[in-house]
Amino acid sequence: MIRAIVTSCVEGVIKRLSAMGMIGISNREYLQHYGFTSIPKPGAEVILVADGNHIVAIASDDRRYRLAISEGEVALYDDRGQAVHLTSTGIVMTSPFKVTIDTPLLIVTGEITAGGEIVHLADTTPQSMSGMIGKYNGHKHGGSTPPTSSERM
Repeated sequence: MIRAIVTSCVEGVIKRLSAMGMIGISNREYLQHYGFTSIPKPGAEVILVADGNHIVAIASDDRRYRLAISEGEVALYDDRGQAVHLTSTGIVMTSPFKVTIDTPLLIVTGEITAGGEIVHLADTTPQSMSGMIGKYNGHKHGGSTPPTSSERM
C-alpha cells in the first residue's frame, strides 16, 4: 500500500486519479464503494494498492474538510460546508445553499417545524402560509348562525 497526495481526478466510466507520494502515479483507476462517489480535491490524501505494475486507488480522505463526529455516527460532507450527519439523536442536514427534494410525493409522518415562511407555489400566484391563514381567519359568512343540536332534530 502507498500513501499519496491527490494532484487530479477525472470523472468518467472509469474514474482516473493522479497523485504524488513515494512514487508519482498518473491516470490510475480510482475504485469507490457502490452507491458513493466523489472527486477528491488536489491536496487530499489517497491510499493506493499496488499489485505488481497494476496500481489502483482505493480510498481518499481530506482532513481539511472532515467533520468531527462521535462514535457510531456517520456523515457525508464536502468542501463547501454541506453535510448529512447521522447523529445519535437524529439526522442533521446542513447547507449554506438551498436544499432541493425532487420527488413526486413527500410523506412526513411527524410534525414539521419551520423557522422561516412557508410558501405555496401550486397556484399561479405564490402565497405565504401566514398570508393564507390571515385570509382564512378574516373570512366571514353572512346569514344566520348554525343550528344548535336541539334545533337539528
